[in-house]
This record gives sequence, structure tokens and C-alpha cells, in this order.
Amino acid sequence: MVSPTKAFLVCGAFLLGAVGLFGLTVYPFQYGLVESAILAGAFVLVALFETALDDTSF
Repeated sequence: MVSPTKAFLVCGAFLLGAVGLFGLTVYPFQYGLVESAILAGAFVLVALFETALDDTSF
């Protein structure tokens, strides 16, 4: 696959996922824009933290 096409598809998938996650945090609880962005950001940070802990051992 050509690199620009692959980058476009990855960015498109990321954008759809971000909109979906944001929508799931806004619609059920009817939060405002700021609260929803904070909650979606917290979900992303927790997911990144869990992924990082999966790859490391203490």
C-alpha cells in the first residue's frame, strides 16, 4: 500500500474512533463540552497507561 494512502486511512480510522469515543461520553450522560472532553481524555490516558503497564514488568 502506498504510504500517503495508508496514512490517510489511519488518520481516518483515528478520527472516527475519537468521534465515537467522544460521542459515547457525551450522549448517555448529557455532559457539557468541557466535561465530555475531560472524560474522553481520561479514558484515553487510562488506556495508554494500561497498555504501557502491559509491556513492562516491575
